[in-house]
Amino acid sequence: MNRIYIIFLLLVSITVFSQSEKEVKNQQIVWYTYNVNWKLNNNWQLVTDVSERQFINPTAQHLWSVRANFKRVITANWDFGFGGSLFIRKLNDPYKTNPLIVPELRPHIEFNNTQKLGFGTLNSRYRIEARLYQNTKDGELSDGYYFNNFRLRYLLGWTFPIIKNKNTSNELVFVKIQDEIMVNAGSKIVRNTFDQNRIYLALNYKVSNKFSIETGYLNSFQQQPIGDEFLNRNILRLTIFQKIE
Repeated sequence: MNRIYIIFLLLVSITVFSQSEKEVKNQQIVWYTYNVNWKLNNNWQLVTDVSERQFINPTAQHLWSVRANFKRVITANWDFGFGGSLFIRKLNDPYKTNPLIVPELRPHIEFNNTQKLGFGTLNSRYRIEARLYQNTKDGELSDGYYFNNFRLRYLLGWTFPIIKNKNTSNELVFVKIQDEIMVNAGSKIVRNTFDQNRIYLALNYKVSNKFSIETGYLNSFQQQPIGDEFLNRNILRLTIFQKIE
C-alpha cells in the first residue's frame, strides 16, 4: 500500500508541475488547535477539535472550524471513523475582502491503520469527505446546503520518541513526520483534480498522561479551481491534546 501511495504521489506531482504556465502565491498562516479525545469505552472514542487559523503579514483571520469524529476499534491495528466538520472561512487571501462568508459542512468516513516500524509507529489514514456549502441568493445566505464535491485524502505518518523521562523511562518528546495528499472528485471538478499536498514536521511534548503540546511546521501546496493558480502556504501549527477517560 505504501508503494502504491508513493507511485500515485509521483504521478500527481508530475501532472501538476508539467503545466507550462502556473502562478504560485505564497502565504504565511498560523493554526491554533485544541484537540480532545474522549474514551467512551474499550471500543469507542470521540475525537473533537476546535481550530482557529490566522494569516501573518498582513494579520487577518483565515477561518475557524469545529470537528467531531467517532472512532470504532476493528482490530488491534485498524479502526473506523465517521463524523463531520463545520468550516467558517472568512478570507482565502489576506489582501482581499470577501463580501459574503459561506459556511461549509464536511461529513466524512475514514479508516486508520497503526503498526510498529523500527523504534517508532507508522500511521496511515484513508478518508473520504463530502463538501457542502450553504446556498446563497442575491448575495446573501439562504436556507439549505448544496453538494460541491468529494475529496479523497491519504495520510502517511511516522512518529518516534527522542526523549524519555530519566526516572520512569516514559516517553516525553516525540517527532512526528507526515505527508498527506488530497484529490477532488465530482462533476464540478474540471481543472483541479489534484487538490493539495501537505508535508508536516512537528515535536510533541507529553506534559502528562492526559495532556500534550505540539509545535510543528506544515507546508501546503494547493491547486486552485482555475487550474493554473497554486497556493504555497507556510503554516505554523500549535496544538494542545487532551485525553478524557
